[in-house]
Amino acid sequence: MKIHFSKFSVKMKFSRFLFSVITLTIIWVILREEISVFDIIIGVLASTACLFFSQRFLPADDVDNVKFRRLWYYPFWLLGQIYVAGFSVIKMIILGARADFVNVDTKLKSNIMRVILGNTITLVPGSVTLDQEQNHYTVVWMRSKDAADISGDMSEQVKGKFERKLIMAEKRRGT
Repeated sequence: MKIHFSKFSVKMKFSRFLFSVITLTIIWVILREEISVFDIIIGVLASTACLFFSQRFLPADDVDNVKFRRLWYYPFWLLGQIYVAGFSVIKMIILGARADFVNVDTKLKSNIMRVILGNTITLVPGSVTLDQEQNHYTVVWMRSKDAADISGDMSEQVKGKFERKLIMAEKRRGT
């Protein structure tokens, strides 16, 4: 079986690779808190090694179904959501809280986006993803002791805004 790459495909892959190396090197330099030629060279080498090994172990088909340019702000937005949820959980603990199991179904098609959603749910204080099978999650969710039992609403509260942000970054067939 021969694989033929068009010139556009090779250029696109190289530009993605170069963009990734530059981005990861910038992150490396920021985390090192020093700018020197040595740090930049080490950053480029470490970034290249990370990309090389990730190509071997990450499913490329799932990564190709993600519009990362629409997802760049997600970690920053998520950090804000974590802080907001943290204060909410503190209030619930003081006033009384209970934990419930919630079954959550998602509309996400890409496996990598489903993993991101599961990890997001776990990162947010007051919720933990216990299990994920295809489009179905089992989540332990902390909520106010006085909250009404509305299971559909609970599912939407657990995944709602996170899923909407991830759907925007997911490539759909025909787009």
